[in-house]
Amino acid sequence: MVHVRFREIVIDCTDPRTLAAFWAGFTGYERRAWHEDWATIGTPDEHMIIGFQQVPEGKVVKNRVHLDFYAAEEEAAARRSRRWAPHDCG
Repeated sequence: MVHVRFREIVIDCTDPRTLAAFWAGFTGYERRAWHEDWATIGTPDEHMIIGFQQVPEGKVVKNRVHLDFYAAEEEAAARRSRRWAPHDCG
């Protein structure tokens, strides 16, 4: 049997580095690849990698993917995420 494992999730966006910087700050993940059209962040052991890929078209409909994170102290995590947000994400 062929061994298959999850590698990473990739999010299409218009500004990969800005989005990756936000998520790196929020999660504490390390920056990996850092190019104009492609950026990745991940855990030190590379168990989880999130990629951000630049695409020319803008978002037209509702996002089809979302990321779920757990925090023992939700309010503190929410305050921390607002510090890292490049703009109003609401």
